[in-house]
Amino acid sequence: MPVETNTFCTLGTHSLLLCTPEVTLEIDKQSGEWRQIVLRAGEREIVPAGGAVPGFDILLDGHWLAGPPELVQWEQRTESGQFALMLEMNRDPFHVRQWILVDPDGMGFRRFLELRYRGNSTGVLKAIEISLPAIRMYADDAGVLLTPNHFPFRSLDLAAVARLALNRDRTDADYAAGRPAPGGIETFPDNWNGLVGIYHEPSHTGLYTFSPPSPAPIAFAFQERSRGFAISALQRLEMILQPGQSLATTVQHVRFFATSWTAALEEYQKRLPAWEFAPPDDVPSWVTGATFYETAIPQWGGCDGLLRALPALRGMGVDALYLLPIWSAVEMTKQMRLTSRHDPSWQRRTLPHLITDFESLDPQIGRVEDIRQLVSAAHSLGMKVVLEYVFHGVSEPSWLLQRRPHWLVRDEQGNSRASHGWEPGYSLDWANPEVQDYLVALGGRQIQMFDLDGLRVASPFWKESNWSPAAGRQPFETNLAGVAIVERLRGEVKRVKPEAVLLCEVHGPAFVRCCDVLNMDSVLAWLARLGRDEISPRDLHEYLRDMRLCYPEGTLLQFGLENHTTAFWQP
Repeated sequence: MPVETNTFCTLGTHSLLLCTPEVTLEIDKQSGEWRQIVLRAGEREIVPAGGAVPGFDILLDGHWLAGPPELVQWEQRTESGQFALMLEMNRDPFHVRQWILVDPDGMGFRRFLELRYRGNSTGVLKAIEISLPAIRMYADDAGVLLTPNHFPFRSLDLAAVARLALNRDRTDADYAAGRPAPGGIETFPDNWNGLVGIYHEPSHTGLYTFSPPSPAPIAFAFQERSRGFAISALQRLEMILQPGQSLATTVQHVRFFATSWTAALEEYQKRLPAWEFAPPDDVPSWVTGATFYETAIPQWGGCDGLLRALPALRGMGVDALYLLPIWSAVEMTKQMRLTSRHDPSWQRRTLPHLITDFESLDPQIGRVEDIRQLVSAAHSLGMKVVLEYVFHGVSEPSWLLQRRPHWLVRDEQGNSRASHGWEPGYSLDWANPEVQDYLVALGGRQIQMFDLDGLRVASPFWKESNWSPAAGRQPFETNLAGVAIVERLRGEVKRVKPEAVLLCEVHGPAFVRCCDVLNMDSVLAWLARLGRDEISPRDLHEYLRDMRLCYPEGTLLQFGLENHTTAFWQP
Protein backbone atom coordinates (compact mmCIF):
# COMPACT_ATOMS: atom_id res chain seq x y z
CA MET A 1 0.00 0.00 0.00
CA PRO A 2 1.26 3.53 -0.70
CA VAL A 3 2.52 5.47 2.29
CA GLU A 4 -0.25 7.91 3.28
CA THR A 5 1.85 10.13 5.55
CA ASN A 6 4.36 11.39 2.96
CA THR A 7 4.70 15.14 3.25
CA PHE A 8 6.60 17.84 1.44
CA CYS A 9 7.61 21.12 3.03
CA THR A 10 9.93 24.07 2.55
CA LEU A 11 12.83 24.68 4.92
CA GLY A 12 13.99 28.28 4.99
CA THR A 13 15.09 29.73 1.67
CA HIS A 14 17.70 27.17 0.68
CA SER A 15 16.24 23.67 0.95
CA LEU A 16 13.28 21.48 0.13
CA LEU A 17 12.46 18.54 2.37
CA LEU A 18 10.93 15.38 0.95
CA CYS A 19 9.71 13.49 4.02
CA THR A 20 8.46 9.97 4.69
CA PRO A 21 7.89 8.26 8.04
CA GLU A 22 11.38 6.74 7.82
CA VAL A 23 13.52 9.03 5.65
CA THR A 24 13.92 12.71 4.91
CA LEU A 25 15.71 13.87 1.78
CA GLU A 26 16.96 17.49 1.86
CA ILE A 27 17.33 19.08 -1.58
CA ASP A 28 19.05 22.33 -2.54
CA LYS A 29 16.47 24.75 -3.98
CA GLN A 30 18.91 26.36 -6.39
CA SER A 31 20.47 23.31 -8.05
CA GLY A 32 18.32 20.33 -7.06
CA GLU A 33 21.29 18.62 -5.37
CA TRP A 34 20.93 16.31 -2.39
CA ARG A 35 22.18 17.99 0.77
CA GLN A 36 21.64 15.26 3.33
CA ILE A 37 19.63 12.14 4.12
CA VAL A 38 18.08 11.62 7.55
CA LEU A 39 17.10 8.11 8.66
CA ARG A 40 14.48 7.90 11.40
CA ALA A 41 15.93 4.59 12.66
CA GLY A 42 17.98 5.76 15.62
CA GLU A 43 17.26 9.44 14.82
CA ARG A 44 20.57 9.81 13.04
CA GLU A 45 21.73 11.35 9.79
CA ILE A 46 23.60 10.01 6.80
CA VAL A 47 25.29 13.20 5.69
CA PRO A 48 27.11 14.03 2.46
CA ALA A 49 30.71 14.53 3.48
CA GLY A 50 31.25 17.75 1.53
CA GLY A 51 32.69 18.22 -1.95
CA ALA A 52 29.55 16.71 -3.44
CA VAL A 53 29.53 15.78 -7.10
CA PRO A 54 26.78 17.18 -9.37
CA GLY A 55 23.56 15.18 -9.26
CA PHE A 56 23.77 14.67 -13.00
CA ASP A 57 26.00 15.64 -15.89
CA ILE A 58 26.03 15.10 -19.65
CA LEU A 59 28.92 14.34 -22.00
CA LEU A 60 28.07 16.20 -25.19
CA ASP A 61 30.36 16.86 -28.16
CA GLY A 62 33.39 15.68 -26.22
CA HIS A 63 32.84 17.84 -23.12
CA TRP A 64 30.98 17.54 -19.83
CA LEU A 65 28.51 20.38 -19.35
CA ALA A 66 29.87 23.35 -17.41
CA GLY A 67 28.26 24.76 -14.29
CA PRO A 68 25.44 23.50 -12.08
CA PRO A 69 21.85 23.22 -13.29
CA GLU A 70 19.38 26.02 -12.67
CA LEU A 71 16.25 24.94 -10.83
CA VAL A 72 13.26 26.61 -12.52
CA GLN A 73 10.41 25.19 -10.48
CA TRP A 74 9.32 22.18 -8.48
CA GLU A 75 6.01 20.52 -7.85
CA GLN A 76 4.68 17.56 -5.91
CA ARG A 77 2.42 15.00 -7.52
CA THR A 78 0.92 11.60 -7.00
CA GLU A 79 1.97 9.19 -9.75
CA SER A 80 0.24 5.77 -9.81
CA GLY A 81 -0.54 6.08 -6.12
CA GLN A 82 3.01 7.08 -5.18
CA PHE A 83 4.24 10.42 -3.95
CA ALA A 84 6.50 12.16 -6.47
CA LEU A 85 8.61 15.30 -6.63
CA MET A 86 9.36 16.85 -10.03
CA LEU A 87 12.25 19.30 -10.32
CA GLU A 88 12.24 21.28 -13.57
CA MET A 89 15.60 22.79 -14.46
CA ASN A 90 17.78 24.10 -17.24
CA ARG A 91 21.27 22.94 -18.03
CA ASP A 92 22.21 24.43 -21.35
CA PRO A 93 21.61 23.09 -24.00
CA PHE A 94 19.09 20.80 -22.25
CA HIS A 95 15.78 21.30 -20.56
CA VAL A 96 15.58 18.70 -17.77
CA ARG A 97 12.90 17.23 -15.57
CA GLN A 98 14.24 15.24 -12.64
CA TRP A 99 11.71 12.91 -11.05
CA ILE A 100 12.01 11.53 -7.52
CA LEU A 101 9.34 8.96 -6.62
CA VAL A 102 8.99 7.63 -3.09
CA ASP A 103 8.78 3.87 -2.60
CA PRO A 104 5.48 2.65 -1.13
CA ASP A 105 7.17 1.66 2.14
CA GLY A 106 8.91 5.02 2.48
CA MET A 107 12.38 3.42 2.62
CA GLY A 108 13.64 4.41 -0.80
CA PHE A 109 13.44 6.64 -3.82
CA ARG A 110 13.45 6.17 -7.56
CA ARG A 111 15.08 8.86 -9.63
CA PHE A 112 15.30 9.48 -13.39
CA LEU A 113 15.72 12.32 -15.87
CA GLU A 114 13.67 13.42 -18.86
CA LEU A 115 15.74 15.59 -21.23
CA ARG A 116 15.00 17.70 -24.29
CA TYR A 117 17.92 18.80 -26.46
CA ARG A 118 17.67 22.50 -27.34
CA GLY A 119 20.79 22.84 -29.49
CA ASN A 120 20.61 24.52 -32.89
CA SER A 121 22.48 21.69 -34.66
CA THR A 122 23.10 17.99 -34.20
CA GLY A 123 25.02 16.98 -31.10
CA VAL A 124 27.04 13.87 -30.26
CA LEU A 125 25.91 12.43 -26.94
CA LYS A 126 28.32 10.02 -25.23
CA ALA A 127 27.03 9.58 -21.67
CA ILE A 128 24.63 10.77 -19.00
CA GLU A 129 25.98 10.60 -15.46
CA ILE A 130 23.67 10.24 -12.46
CA SER A 131 25.51 10.58 -9.16
CA LEU A 132 24.99 10.20 -5.45
CA PRO A 133 26.71 12.71 -3.18
CA ALA A 134 29.81 11.82 -1.22
CA ILE A 135 28.04 9.97 1.58
CA ARG A 136 29.39 8.99 5.00
CA MET A 137 27.46 6.61 7.21
CA TYR A 138 28.76 8.16 10.46
CA ALA A 139 30.87 11.19 11.28
CA ASP A 140 33.65 8.92 12.54
CA ASP A 141 33.05 5.93 10.25
CA ALA A 142 32.22 6.10 6.56
CA GLY A 143 31.32 2.42 6.39
CA VAL A 144 32.39 0.29 3.42
CA LEU A 145 31.53 0.24 -0.27
CA LEU A 146 30.10 -3.14 -1.33
CA THR A 147 29.94 -4.44 -4.90
CA PRO A 148 28.46 -7.97 -4.81
CA ASN A 149 29.04 -10.34 -7.73
CA HIS A 150 32.08 -8.32 -8.80
CA PHE A 151 35.23 -10.37 -9.19
CA PRO A 152 38.19 -7.99 -8.58
CA PHE A 153 36.82 -6.88 -5.21
CA ARG A 154 33.70 -7.13 -3.06
CA SER A 155 34.32 -4.63 -0.26
CA LEU A 156 36.33 -1.41 -0.23
CA ASP A 157 37.07 1.18 2.42
CA LEU A 158 37.70 4.85 1.62
CA ALA A 159 41.47 4.37 1.29
CA ALA A 160 41.01 1.50 -1.19
CA VAL A 161 38.58 3.54 -3.30
CA ALA A 162 41.12 6.39 -3.41
CA ARG A 163 43.92 4.02 -4.49
CA LEU A 164 41.88 2.53 -7.34
CA ALA A 165 41.03 5.98 -8.75
CA LEU A 166 37.98 4.65 -10.60
CA ASN A 167 36.80 8.13 -11.42
CA ARG A 168 34.62 9.42 -14.24
CA ASP A 169 37.50 10.46 -16.49
CA ARG A 170 39.15 7.04 -16.29
CA THR A 171 35.85 5.28 -16.86
CA ASP A 172 35.12 7.41 -19.89
CA ALA A 173 38.60 7.02 -21.40
CA ASP A 174 38.53 3.24 -20.97
CA TYR A 175 35.08 3.00 -22.51
CA ALA A 176 36.10 5.06 -25.53
CA ALA A 177 39.11 2.78 -26.02
CA GLY A 178 36.93 -0.33 -26.11
CA ARG A 179 37.47 -1.31 -22.46
CA PRO A 180 34.06 -1.11 -20.82
CA ALA A 181 35.32 -2.38 -17.47
CA PRO A 182 37.84 -0.05 -15.79
CA GLY A 183 39.24 -1.86 -12.78
CA GLY A 184 37.17 -4.87 -13.78
CA ILE A 185 33.79 -3.17 -13.18
CA GLU A 186 31.68 -4.64 -15.93
CA THR A 187 28.66 -2.93 -17.50
CA PHE A 188 25.06 -3.31 -16.34
CA PRO A 189 22.74 -5.04 -17.18
CA ASP A 190 24.69 -7.46 -19.38
CA ASN A 191 27.74 -8.51 -17.37
CA TRP A 192 27.20 -7.20 -13.86
CA ASN A 193 24.14 -6.68 -11.67
CA GLY A 194 25.05 -3.03 -11.06
CA LEU A 195 24.27 -3.18 -7.35
CA VAL A 196 26.40 -0.88 -5.15
CA GLY A 197 25.97 -0.52 -1.40
CA ILE A 198 27.36 1.57 1.45
CA TYR A 199 27.10 -0.33 4.72
CA HIS A 200 27.93 0.32 8.36
CA GLU A 201 28.13 -3.12 9.95
CA PRO A 202 28.18 -2.13 13.67
CA SER A 203 24.79 -0.40 13.37
CA HIS A 204 23.37 -2.64 10.60
CA THR A 205 22.37 0.37 8.52
CA GLY A 206 23.12 1.41 4.99
CA LEU A 207 21.85 2.09 1.52
CA TYR A 208 22.23 0.52 -1.89
CA THR A 209 21.57 1.70 -5.41
CA PHE A 210 20.58 -0.29 -8.49
CA SER A 211 18.59 0.06 -11.70
CA PRO A 212 15.93 -1.89 -13.58
CA PRO A 213 16.70 -2.99 -17.19
CA SER A 214 18.45 -0.36 -19.27
CA PRO A 215 18.41 0.02 -23.08
CA ALA A 216 22.06 1.13 -23.00
CA PRO A 217 24.97 -0.12 -20.91
CA ILE A 218 25.76 1.58 -17.62
CA ALA A 219 29.35 1.94 -16.46
CA PHE A 220 30.26 2.84 -12.88
CA ALA A 221 32.74 5.14 -11.18
CA PHE A 222 33.63 5.36 -7.48
CA GLN A 223 35.49 8.15 -5.75
CA GLU A 224 36.62 9.10 -2.27
CA ARG A 225 35.59 12.73 -1.87
CA SER A 226 36.08 14.62 1.37
CA ARG A 227 36.07 11.40 3.38
CA GLY A 228 32.89 10.06 1.79
CA PHE A 229 31.90 7.59 -0.96
CA ALA A 230 30.74 9.17 -4.24
CA ILE A 231 29.02 6.79 -6.67
CA SER A 232 28.36 7.61 -10.33
CA ALA A 233 26.38 5.62 -12.88
CA LEU A 234 27.24 6.59 -16.46
CA GLN A 235 24.54 5.56 -18.90
CA ARG A 236 26.29 5.14 -22.25
CA LEU A 237 23.57 6.44 -24.56
CA GLU A 238 25.94 7.09 -27.46
CA MET A 239 23.79 8.74 -30.08
CA ILE A 240 23.37 11.57 -32.57
CA LEU A 241 20.94 14.14 -31.13
CA GLN A 242 18.71 16.21 -33.37
CA PRO A 243 17.40 19.64 -32.26
CA GLY A 244 14.25 19.19 -30.19
CA GLN A 245 14.90 15.48 -29.55
CA SER A 246 13.72 14.06 -26.23
CA LEU A 247 15.11 11.12 -24.27
CA ALA A 248 15.02 9.65 -20.78
CA THR A 249 17.57 7.99 -18.55
CA THR A 250 17.11 4.67 -16.86
CA VAL A 251 15.86 4.73 -13.28
CA GLN A 252 18.28 4.96 -10.37
CA HIS A 253 16.75 3.26 -7.34
CA VAL A 254 18.10 4.06 -3.87
CA ARG A 255 17.03 1.87 -0.95
CA PHE A 256 17.77 2.40 2.73
CA PHE A 257 17.90 -0.46 5.20
CA ALA A 258 18.35 -1.08 8.91
CA THR A 259 19.22 -4.77 8.70
CA SER A 260 22.22 -6.91 7.87
CA TRP A 261 23.74 -6.65 4.41
CA THR A 262 22.58 -10.21 3.67
CA ALA A 263 18.98 -9.31 4.55
CA ALA A 264 19.21 -6.26 2.25
CA LEU A 265 20.37 -8.49 -0.61
CA GLU A 266 17.53 -10.92 0.07
CA GLU A 267 15.10 -8.02 -0.35
CA TYR A 268 16.82 -7.02 -3.60
CA GLN A 269 16.55 -10.60 -4.91
CA LYS A 270 12.78 -10.56 -4.42
CA ARG A 271 12.52 -7.52 -6.71
CA LEU A 272 14.18 -9.15 -9.71
CA PRO A 273 11.23 -11.14 -11.12
CA ALA A 274 9.16 -7.95 -11.35
CA TRP A 275 11.70 -6.70 -13.93
CA GLU A 276 11.48 -9.94 -15.96
CA PHE A 277 14.84 -11.07 -14.58
CA ALA A 278 13.47 -14.58 -14.11
CA PRO A 279 15.05 -17.84 -15.32
CA PRO A 280 13.31 -19.89 -18.03
CA ASP A 281 10.93 -22.58 -16.83
CA ASP A 282 11.93 -25.21 -19.40
CA VAL A 283 15.58 -25.84 -18.49
CA PRO A 284 16.45 -29.51 -19.26
CA SER A 285 16.82 -31.53 -16.07
CA TRP A 286 20.08 -33.17 -17.16
CA VAL A 287 22.08 -29.97 -16.77
CA THR A 288 21.29 -29.48 -13.06
CA GLY A 289 24.28 -30.75 -11.10
CA ALA A 290 26.11 -31.93 -14.22
CA THR A 291 29.93 -32.08 -14.17
CA PHE A 292 31.44 -30.56 -17.31
CA TYR A 293 34.93 -31.26 -18.64
CA GLU A 294 36.34 -28.50 -20.82
CA THR A 295 38.86 -29.46 -23.45
CA ALA A 296 40.17 -28.62 -26.91
CA ILE A 297 40.26 -31.38 -29.51
CA PRO A 298 43.82 -30.49 -30.68
CA GLN A 299 45.08 -31.25 -27.15
CA TRP A 300 44.37 -34.90 -27.92
CA GLY A 301 45.90 -34.90 -31.39
CA GLY A 302 42.47 -34.86 -32.99
CA CYS A 303 39.05 -36.46 -32.51
CA ASP A 304 40.42 -40.02 -32.35
CA GLY A 305 42.61 -39.23 -29.35
CA LEU A 306 39.75 -37.67 -27.40
CA LEU A 307 37.42 -40.48 -28.39
CA ARG A 308 39.79 -43.05 -26.87
CA ALA A 309 39.84 -41.08 -23.61
CA LEU A 310 36.06 -40.95 -23.23
CA PRO A 311 35.68 -44.12 -21.08
CA ALA A 312 38.27 -42.82 -18.61
CA LEU A 313 36.59 -39.41 -18.45
CA ARG A 314 33.24 -41.00 -17.86
CA GLY A 315 34.75 -43.12 -15.13
CA MET A 316 35.97 -39.92 -13.43
CA GLY A 317 32.38 -38.70 -13.18
CA VAL A 318 32.27 -36.42 -16.24
CA ASP A 319 28.68 -35.89 -17.39
CA ALA A 320 29.31 -33.57 -20.32
CA LEU A 321 32.13 -32.51 -22.64
CA TYR A 322 32.57 -28.80 -23.26
CA LEU A 323 34.57 -28.37 -26.49
CA LEU A 324 36.41 -25.20 -27.44
CA PRO A 325 35.70 -23.76 -30.93
CA ILE A 326 36.42 -26.04 -33.89
CA TRP A 327 36.30 -23.59 -36.80
CA SER A 328 39.10 -22.13 -38.92
CA ALA A 329 40.98 -19.58 -36.88
CA VAL A 330 43.97 -17.27 -36.82
CA GLU A 331 47.37 -18.98 -36.79
CA MET A 332 49.14 -18.27 -33.50
CA THR A 333 52.34 -16.24 -33.69
CA LYS A 334 55.07 -16.17 -31.07
CA GLN A 335 53.85 -12.75 -29.91
CA MET A 336 50.30 -14.02 -29.55
CA ARG A 337 51.53 -16.94 -27.49
CA LEU A 338 53.21 -14.51 -25.11
CA THR A 339 50.32 -12.05 -24.80
CA SER A 340 47.16 -14.16 -25.13
CA ARG A 341 44.89 -14.22 -22.09
CA HIS A 342 44.17 -17.85 -23.02
CA ASP A 343 46.43 -20.69 -21.92
CA PRO A 344 48.55 -21.54 -25.03
CA SER A 345 48.68 -25.21 -24.04
CA TRP A 346 44.99 -25.39 -24.91
CA GLN A 347 45.39 -23.78 -28.30
CA ARG A 348 48.08 -25.61 -30.30
CA ARG A 349 48.54 -23.88 -33.71
CA THR A 350 45.56 -21.51 -33.73
CA LEU A 351 43.63 -19.16 -31.47
CA PRO A 352 40.17 -20.76 -31.77
CA HIS A 353 38.32 -17.67 -30.52
CA LEU A 354 39.63 -15.59 -33.46
CA ILE A 355 37.55 -17.29 -36.14
CA THR A 356 38.19 -16.71 -39.83
CA ASP A 357 35.38 -18.89 -41.19
CA PHE A 358 32.32 -19.93 -39.17
CA GLU A 359 31.55 -22.81 -41.53
CA SER A 360 34.96 -24.34 -42.25
CA LEU A 361 36.58 -26.72 -39.75
CA ASP A 362 40.09 -26.08 -38.47
CA PRO A 363 42.29 -28.68 -40.25
CA GLN A 364 43.83 -29.81 -36.95
CA ILE A 365 40.35 -30.75 -35.69
CA GLY A 366 39.52 -33.27 -38.40
CA ARG A 367 36.46 -33.81 -40.59
CA VAL A 368 32.77 -33.27 -39.92
CA GLU A 369 32.31 -37.03 -39.73
CA ASP A 370 35.07 -37.28 -37.12
CA ILE A 371 33.20 -34.91 -34.81
CA ARG A 372 29.94 -36.74 -35.38
CA GLN A 373 31.61 -40.00 -34.35
CA LEU A 374 33.07 -38.33 -31.25
CA VAL A 375 29.65 -37.00 -30.21
CA SER A 376 27.98 -40.37 -30.91
CA ALA A 377 30.58 -42.19 -28.79
CA ALA A 378 30.03 -39.76 -25.93
CA HIS A 379 26.28 -40.27 -26.14
CA SER A 380 26.72 -44.06 -26.01
CA LEU A 381 28.49 -43.60 -22.66
CA GLY A 382 25.70 -41.38 -21.31
CA MET A 383 27.64 -38.14 -21.78
CA LYS A 384 26.43 -34.87 -23.31
CA VAL A 385 28.49 -32.65 -25.63
CA VAL A 386 28.42 -28.83 -25.67
CA LEU A 387 30.35 -26.68 -28.16
CA GLU A 388 31.67 -23.16 -27.57
CA TYR A 389 29.99 -20.62 -29.86
CA VAL A 390 31.96 -17.42 -30.50
CA PHE A 391 30.19 -14.75 -32.55
CA HIS A 392 31.73 -11.47 -31.40
CA GLY A 393 33.55 -10.91 -34.70
CA VAL A 394 35.72 -12.36 -37.46
CA SER A 395 39.39 -12.28 -38.39
CA GLU A 396 41.26 -12.24 -41.69
CA PRO A 397 40.98 -13.91 -44.09
CA SER A 398 37.18 -14.07 -43.90
CA TRP A 399 34.69 -13.99 -46.73
CA LEU A 400 32.49 -11.77 -44.55
CA LEU A 401 34.98 -8.91 -44.81
CA GLN A 402 34.65 -8.73 -48.59
CA ARG A 403 31.03 -9.74 -49.06
CA ARG A 404 29.39 -8.23 -45.97
CA PRO A 405 31.34 -5.04 -45.07
CA HIS A 406 28.10 -3.42 -43.83
CA TRP A 407 28.01 -6.05 -41.05
CA LEU A 408 31.04 -4.49 -39.32
CA VAL A 409 31.13 -2.06 -36.40
CA ARG A 410 32.90 1.20 -37.25
CA ASP A 411 34.21 4.01 -35.08
CA GLU A 412 33.52 7.73 -35.53
CA GLN A 413 36.19 7.95 -38.23
CA GLY A 414 34.60 5.09 -40.20
CA ASN A 415 37.33 2.56 -39.34
CA SER A 416 36.53 -1.03 -38.44
CA ARG A 417 37.60 -2.19 -34.99
CA ALA A 418 38.26 -5.36 -33.05
CA SER A 419 35.59 -6.71 -30.72
CA HIS A 420 36.22 -6.84 -26.96
CA GLY A 421 39.82 -5.87 -27.72
CA TRP A 422 40.52 -9.29 -29.30
CA GLU A 423 43.16 -8.55 -31.92
CA PRO A 424 43.41 -9.22 -34.78
CA GLY A 425 39.72 -9.07 -35.57
CA TYR A 426 36.70 -7.18 -36.83
CA SER A 427 33.66 -6.52 -34.67
CA LEU A 428 30.23 -7.57 -35.96
CA ASP A 429 27.26 -5.24 -35.53
CA TRP A 430 24.90 -7.27 -33.35
CA ALA A 431 22.05 -4.80 -33.92
CA ASN A 432 22.09 -5.46 -37.68
CA PRO A 433 19.10 -7.73 -38.46
CA GLU A 434 21.12 -9.58 -41.12
CA VAL A 435 23.86 -10.35 -38.59
CA GLN A 436 21.31 -11.55 -36.06
CA ASP A 437 19.60 -13.82 -38.60
CA TYR A 438 22.91 -15.33 -39.69
CA LEU A 439 24.22 -15.99 -36.17
CA VAL A 440 20.96 -17.48 -34.92
CA ALA A 441 20.64 -19.80 -37.92
CA LEU A 442 24.33 -20.78 -37.66
CA GLY A 443 23.87 -21.80 -34.03
CA GLY A 444 20.95 -24.05 -34.92
CA ARG A 445 22.90 -25.63 -37.79
CA GLN A 446 25.75 -26.55 -35.45
CA ILE A 447 23.35 -28.37 -33.10
CA GLN A 448 21.83 -30.23 -36.02
CA MET A 449 25.09 -30.97 -37.87
CA PHE A 450 26.80 -32.71 -34.95
CA ASP A 451 23.80 -33.72 -32.79
CA LEU A 452 25.16 -31.48 -30.03
CA ASP A 453 23.47 -31.12 -26.65
CA GLY A 454 24.02 -27.42 -26.39
CA LEU A 455 26.14 -24.34 -27.02
CA ARG A 456 28.27 -22.33 -24.62
CA VAL A 457 28.12 -18.74 -25.86
CA ALA A 458 31.38 -16.84 -25.33
CA SER A 459 31.21 -13.19 -24.25
CA PRO A 460 27.79 -12.14 -25.62
CA PHE A 461 27.97 -9.05 -23.40
CA TRP A 462 28.89 -5.45 -24.28
CA LYS A 463 29.60 -4.54 -27.89
CA GLU A 464 31.34 -1.44 -29.21
CA SER A 465 29.05 1.32 -30.54
CA ASN A 466 28.61 1.39 -34.29
CA TRP A 467 28.91 4.95 -35.56
CA SER A 468 27.96 3.93 -39.10
CA PRO A 469 24.70 2.09 -38.46
CA ALA A 470 21.84 1.70 -40.90
CA ALA A 471 19.40 4.60 -41.12
CA GLY A 472 17.09 4.77 -38.14
CA ARG A 473 19.47 3.15 -35.64
CA GLN A 474 21.61 4.91 -33.07
CA PRO A 475 25.26 3.95 -32.34
CA PHE A 476 24.49 2.56 -28.84
CA GLU A 477 21.92 0.06 -30.13
CA THR A 478 24.57 -2.54 -30.86
CA ASN A 479 25.96 -2.37 -27.27
CA LEU A 480 23.43 -4.71 -25.68
CA ALA A 481 22.11 -6.40 -28.83
CA GLY A 482 23.82 -9.62 -27.71
CA VAL A 483 20.83 -10.11 -25.40
CA ALA A 484 18.45 -10.16 -28.38
CA ILE A 485 20.70 -12.60 -30.26
CA VAL A 486 20.94 -14.99 -27.30
CA GLU A 487 17.19 -14.81 -26.76
CA ARG A 488 16.55 -15.75 -30.38
CA LEU A 489 19.35 -18.30 -30.36
CA ARG A 490 17.83 -20.16 -27.42
CA GLY A 491 14.55 -20.42 -29.30
CA GLU A 492 16.31 -21.83 -32.36
CA VAL A 493 18.35 -24.30 -30.31
CA LYS A 494 15.19 -25.55 -28.59
CA ARG A 495 13.43 -25.85 -31.93
CA VAL A 496 16.18 -28.07 -33.31
CA LYS A 497 16.66 -30.10 -30.13
CA PRO A 498 14.35 -29.40 -27.16
CA GLU A 499 16.71 -31.04 -24.63
CA ALA A 500 19.68 -28.92 -25.71
CA VAL A 501 20.95 -26.18 -23.42
CA LEU A 502 22.38 -22.71 -23.80
CA LEU A 503 25.23 -21.80 -21.43
CA CYS A 504 26.35 -18.19 -21.45
CA GLU A 505 29.60 -16.59 -20.31
CA VAL A 506 27.85 -13.67 -18.62
CA HIS A 507 27.19 -12.38 -15.12
CA GLY A 508 24.46 -9.79 -15.75
CA PRO A 509 20.75 -10.13 -14.99
CA ALA A 510 19.68 -9.28 -18.55
CA PHE A 511 20.68 -12.78 -19.67
CA VAL A 512 18.92 -14.70 -16.89
CA ARG A 513 15.69 -15.12 -18.84
CA CYS A 514 17.32 -16.31 -22.06
CA CYS A 515 20.04 -18.70 -20.82
CA ASP A 516 19.68 -22.12 -19.24
CA VAL A 517 22.93 -21.71 -17.29
CA LEU A 518 25.16 -18.70 -16.50
CA ASN A 519 28.86 -19.60 -16.60
CA MET A 520 30.51 -17.80 -13.67
CA ASP A 521 34.17 -18.01 -14.64
CA SER A 522 34.94 -15.07 -12.32
CA VAL A 523 34.98 -17.57 -9.45
CA LEU A 524 38.33 -18.74 -10.84
CA ALA A 525 39.78 -15.37 -9.86
CA TRP A 526 38.65 -15.79 -6.28
CA LEU A 527 39.90 -19.38 -6.10
CA ALA A 528 43.28 -18.18 -7.41
CA ARG A 529 43.36 -15.43 -4.76
CA LEU A 530 42.54 -17.99 -2.08
CA GLY A 531 45.41 -20.15 -3.29
CA ARG A 532 47.76 -17.17 -3.02
CA ASP A 533 46.53 -16.42 0.54
CA GLU A 534 45.21 -13.03 -0.58
CA ILE A 535 41.76 -13.79 0.84
CA SER A 536 40.40 -16.06 3.56
CA PRO A 537 37.88 -18.89 3.19
CA ARG A 538 35.36 -16.58 4.88
CA ASP A 539 35.95 -13.96 2.15
CA LEU A 540 35.24 -16.56 -0.52
CA HIS A 541 32.10 -17.71 1.33
CA GLU A 542 30.76 -14.16 1.54
CA TYR A 543 31.49 -13.55 -2.14
CA LEU A 544 29.62 -16.71 -3.19
CA ARG A 545 26.73 -15.95 -0.83
CA ASP A 546 26.34 -12.45 -2.26
CA MET A 547 26.58 -13.80 -5.81
CA ARG A 548 23.76 -16.25 -5.19
CA LEU A 549 21.50 -13.46 -3.91
CA CYS A 550 22.19 -11.29 -6.97
CA TYR A 551 20.15 -13.66 -9.14
CA PRO A 552 16.50 -14.74 -8.97
CA GLU A 553 15.74 -17.98 -7.21
CA GLY A 554 16.02 -20.91 -9.59
CA THR A 555 18.84 -19.40 -11.70
CA LEU A 556 21.45 -22.05 -12.53
CA LEU A 557 25.05 -20.89 -12.06
CA GLN A 558 28.03 -22.92 -13.27
CA PHE A 559 31.37 -22.72 -11.47
CA GLY A 560 34.66 -24.04 -12.89
CA LEU A 561 37.88 -25.10 -11.24
CA GLU A 562 39.91 -24.56 -14.41
CA ASN A 563 39.36 -23.49 -18.01
CA HIS A 564 41.16 -22.01 -21.01
CA THR A 565 41.52 -18.65 -19.20
CA THR A 566 43.07 -20.05 -16.00
CA ALA A 567 46.39 -18.47 -16.97
CA PHE A 568 44.62 -15.10 -17.05
CA TRP A 569 43.19 -15.52 -13.55
CA GLN A 570 46.36 -17.02 -12.08
CA PRO A 571 49.41 -16.13 -14.22
